[in-house]
Amino acid sequence: MLYQLRTKASDNISYLFGTMHLQNEAAFTYKEQILAKINECEAFATEFKLDEADEEKTTRYMNLPPGVFLETLLSKKKFDQIDAFLKANLRIPLMAFNQSKPLVITNLITTSIFQQDMELALDIYLYQYAKMQGKELLGIETFDEQLEILQKIPLEIQVKSLKDLIKNFDQHRLEMNEISQLYAEGKTKDLYKLAKKSAKGFRRIMLYNRNAVMSERIAKRINEKSICVAIGAGHLEGKRGVIKGLEDLGVEVTKI
Repeated sequence: MLYQLRTKASDNISYLFGTMHLQNEAAFTYKEQILAKINECEAFATEFKLDEADEEKTTRYMNLPPGVFLETLLSKKKFDQIDAFLKANLRIPLMAFNQSKPLVITNLITTSIFQQDMELALDIYLYQYAKMQGKELLGIETFDEQLEILQKIPLEIQVKSLKDLIKNFDQHRLEMNEISQLYAEGKTKDLYKLAKKSAKGFRRIMLYNRNAVMSERIAKRINEKSICVAIGAGHLEGKRGVIKGLEDLGVEVTKI
């Protein structure tokens, strides 16, 4: 999960680390290794600067357009089916999310699969650690850019994704648990394959386009100073992954 980055234009030694945005123990498998690299660098960067997070803005972006409700996007049969699922598994009625985009419910269900046995999600823990060490804190993307990316996922694809999740929940749960195991074992290529599969319908928006942007920005910033960069592990591998993008830009990437 950890890579050393060097460029010909600078003597800086930087690092790239693949995180999981989760609070389960498996996500913290490489905690000590990454903390050591944060200590070595001048700055620490996450996908976006976490201090920029705005709950009010997030809620606004995650709400459906005025006059549109989940009960109008779903048939009564499907609405009742998802409602029964949420009540049985999370003890929450679907009507509580009637003004929310389907993606909100999909993410909530997916997150609930994992044990919440750590106080913080890994990327938040690392960010707070870097702050306490007095490191400069950076974002590869901006908070607004991340929200805009979510805005680009068509509602019909979000609805289909939610329906598929409920229909194939047992299979989805197995895949999510497999992701935790693959992460703990450092199998980044297999992680990429599963990330690609789960992003079916919006791979270009959520993976490929973002990977290209992150590669360019990381390559530029590590010329300026030594940075420890932490992004989702699903972004690392593949022909259009961040590692390949960095190499294409002349960055020497060495797995640690």
